[in-house]
Formats: sequence, C-alpha cells, structure tokens
Amino acid sequence: MKLSIIIPVFNEEKTIGGIVKRVNNVEMPEIEKEIIIVNDRSTDNSHNIIKKEINKIKMLFTKFMG
Repeated sequence: MKLSIIIPVFNEEKTIGGIVKRVNNVEMPEIEKEIIIVNDRSTDNSHNIIKKEINKIKMLFTKFMG
C-alpha cells in the first residue's frame, strides 16, 4: 500500500526541513510513503532547501496564471 502525503509550501524556509523530517520519521510498516511538496511560488529560500536537503520527494511548482 502507498500513502501520498501532500505538503503545501509558501515561504516556509524556516519550517519545511523539519516538517519533512518529522513525516519521514513516522514508521509505518508495510506502507510506502510518498511525499509530494507543492510550492506555491515561494519567494524565500524554500525551493533550495527542499531541493538540497530532502531526498526522494516529488516537488510541484505552481505557475502564475494571469
């Protein structure tokens, strides 16, 4: 079984690393975790922190429409 965990991000450079580490530390035998981070046009360093410190996640970025 696979559990998808979606984490929305908007200027979360101070918290995103800790949040993802806490999610990763939850042990769930026989369940594969998939972490999906949706970065909603952050203007801080969130993108680089996610990219550098966190492995095996999927990142989605919203584009400004309009």
